[in-house]
Amino acid sequence: VNHWPSRREGADESAPKRMAAAQVVRDEVDRLLAQDPQARIIVMGDLNDEPLDASLKLGLRTAELVSDDRGADLYDLVGMDRTDPVGSISYKGQWQYFDHVIVSRSLVWPQTPNGLRAASVAAVKDERLIFRHPRYGVQPNRTFSGTKYHRDGYSDHLPVVLRLE
Repeated sequence: VNHWPSRREGADESAPKRMAAAQVVRDEVDRLLAQDPQARIIVMGDLNDEPLDASLKLGLRTAELVSDDRGADLYDLVGMDRTDPVGSISYKGQWQYFDHVIVSRSLVWPQTPNGLRAASVAAVKDERLIFRHPRYGVQPNRTFSGTKYHRDGYSDHLPVVLRLE
């Protein structure tokens, strides 16, 4: 479970910190896969980058599940979510996926016919977690915004759920 450095100081300025976090995780994934090429690995959390950003594509070396790409060993499954709005956070009305569920190849294509398999990933868009902002529309129902506390808020991120079969 990960929480990578924030973009608060700016996306470009803070990108090297997220790349460093990605490389630490990648080293651990490589160590586990060297011990067992069929290891079932799940990397998840608020990575503060989107699926196509360098920390994920180059640092962690994730692939998207667009095709049967058996050459990759880590797959970022948030691309499976097609529920509108697509994303786990919204900034000024723009939805993004910063919360990821990344799995090893053995959870995408199990070796055994009845093996455990990653079936789907999606952000939970439950109405109780949603706020309708007058300017930005549908947003996660935050606990805090700026300096204001919202008693009925939950988080600025929606939960992301992995379904295994």
